[in-house]
Amino acid sequence: GVVGNAKEIRWGSLGWDNKMVCLAHDWLAQIRRWGITNQDQVVVYDDAGGHFAARVWWMMRWVGHEAVAVLDGGLAHWPGPLDAVHLEHSAGQRWPESDFAAQPTLTQVLSSSEAAALIGSSQHMFVDARALPRYLGDAEPIDPVAGHIPGAQCLPSTDNLDAHGRFKTPAELAQRFPASTDLHVVCYCGSGVTAAHNVLSMRIAGFAEPALYAASWSGWITDPERPVATGPESS
Repeated sequence: GVVGNAKEIRWGSLGWDNKMVCLAHDWLAQIRRWGITNQDQVVVYDDAGGHFAARVWWMMRWVGHEAVAVLDGGLAHWPGPLDAVHLEHSAGQRWPESDFAAQPTLTQVLSSSEAAALIGSSQHMFVDARALPRYLGDAEPIDPVAGHIPGAQCLPSTDNLDAHGRFKTPAELAQRFPASTDLHVVCYCGSGVTAAHNVLSMRIAGFAEPALYAASWSGWITDPERPVATGPESS
């Protein structure tokens, strides 16, 4: 079932490539088709530990919508009744189109060239949200090149959750991420989705919002001139 009156997001059916940040006008058009207004409180949920929900949370903030939250624990922890509507039918449902207008962005997003310019910077740290085997280059089930951005630290997004699938406490999350106010964190993953989970977790921990390298590893390796590291980083 679904939470009553929920609007379904079918990943990959929004008309843009989920490996890159979609064009702002495409995303705004979708928000308006859902009938979301600038006054609405948006709550995003999924059944995947909040990983996809966190990306939508980030995208709403990308267009300046501050009133957006992720349902902690997702659908499994929804305390109320669920609507038995079939999603294949709800996907075609139409709502009155809104006049949602973009506001100043609340996020930071880096292009591949901007990310590459930060390699070797003592003031920036790349945080990789992928599982350790992918980071090390021991396994790569998706992209044609294995490894990680040189200097990156591996902090898998799955470790942001407790045994019940909820986000860990702010204090526990604060212990995971770099705490220095002089260090600017850049989050990335394979395709810019689970990295948003680390962005959200850092916000829960009380840290300033890190930048998102949206193209992430899939975008990084499109240029063979960009460096690739494998194995653990030297301390």
